[in-house]
Amino acid sequence: MIVVKKTLALLVAVLGAWLVVSPWFVGYADMPTRFVDMALGAVLIVLFVLLSSALGKIKQGDKTPNGHLTAMMVVGVVLVVEGIVGAVALGHSVGSVVNEIVVGVLVAAFARFAMLVPDVKKVGMNGLDDREIMLIQKIGVMEDCNAIQMRCKAFGSMPLAVKITPEQLLSLLGIIPFELVKALPKMLLEGIKGSKAQDQSK
Repeated sequence: MIVVKKTLALLVAVLGAWLVVSPWFVGYADMPTRFVDMALGAVLIVLFVLLSSALGKIKQGDKTPNGHLTAMMVVGVVLVVEGIVGAVALGHSVGSVVNEIVVGVLVAAFARFAMLVPDVKKVGMNGLDDREIMLIQKIGVMEDCNAIQMRCKAFGSMPLAVKITPEQLLSLLGIIPFELVKALPKMLLEGIKGSKAQDQSK
C-alpha cells in the first residue's frame, strides 16, 4: 500500500503548492496572512519530499512511518483553526478564510486516510465457504505500461503471472453495479476497522 500512501501524500503536496500561490489567485496577496499560508504550504511540500524518501527505502508490506503524515494532519488542523480565527477575530477576507478552511480539511483528511491504509504484503481472497482460493502477492504495471500484471496463487497452485489488458479492465468496470459503488464507502470503513483490530491483536 506504499503507492496509495504516496499518492495521498502527493495530493497533500499539491494542496501545499496551491497554498503558496493562492494568495494571488484568491485575492489576499496584500494581507499578512499570506505569509502564514505560504509557509504552511512550503512545510507540506517538504514533508512530502521527506515522506517519499522514507517510503523509497522500505519494501511493500513493511511498516511505513506515519510521523510525516501526522505532521501533515496537524498542518491541516492549523489551517482550519487559522481560517476560523481569521474570520471571527481578525477580519480576514472571505477568500482567505474559505481557502484556509477548505484546504485544511482536505489536507487533514488525506493525511489521516493515508495513515489508516494498512501495511500488507499479500491479499487473500476467499470463496463463499470462507476458504482461501486466491492469494495476490504482487500487483503492478508492465514495463510498456499497456497492462496490469499480478503475481498470485490460486487454489494453492504454483505462483501465476496474470495479465489484465486495458480492454479487460474497461470491461470489468462496465459490469460493476451501482449498488457496489454505493456500498464502497461502508466497505472501506469496515476494512479499516478490521485492519486495526488485526493490528491490535498481533
